[in-house]
Amino acid sequence: MDPEPLGGHLHFSWCDIEDVTPVTVRSLLMGLNVVHHRLVTEFFDEGQLIIRRMYADDRGRDYAKLGMFRAVAHRQGTFDQVVQAQHIEYRYPPSWMLTPEMAYVFLASGEIVARKVLIEKYTGTWRGLAMDILDFGEVLPADGAPSVKQAYEIAKRNLNWKQDFTDNWLTE
Repeated sequence: MDPEPLGGHLHFSWCDIEDVTPVTVRSLLMGLNVVHHRLVTEFFDEGQLIIRRMYADDRGRDYAKLGMFRAVAHRQGTFDQVVQAQHIEYRYPPSWMLTPEMAYVFLASGEIVARKVLIEKYTGTWRGLAMDILDFGEVLPADGAPSVKQAYEIAKRNLNWKQDFTDNWLTE
């Protein structure tokens, strides 16, 4: 957290999907909020999350709060602006780069939510989808990518925020 906490922002863009509306964007944010809030509360220390929010608030920053997004680079915007730009920057998760498995869980679950909303027009519950992705492994990323459930279980076992990850690098 010194001097500034890293963010784990995720960017989503679409160009060939014609029927994206502000309601679609709101649904995308709701799905990301449910899945990623569960991950954030399981992977991150509550005290560190509070410090991160306070740091952002003290500096007038727009990250670290559930549902935060930008429509245009360096500016908050509206759902209509997101639709027009065909892009959204989701700004809630902290840095998820502690382990490759944690990074994969955040990125792959985000991809699944985006695919479900933008392409498959998902109408189920977000809590149910989160459980299908993380607990049951019933929903997989596109193109036969590895199971998010398996990476999630490995990431939970290997949480150690005090370890220098470079200790794991091989040196010659």
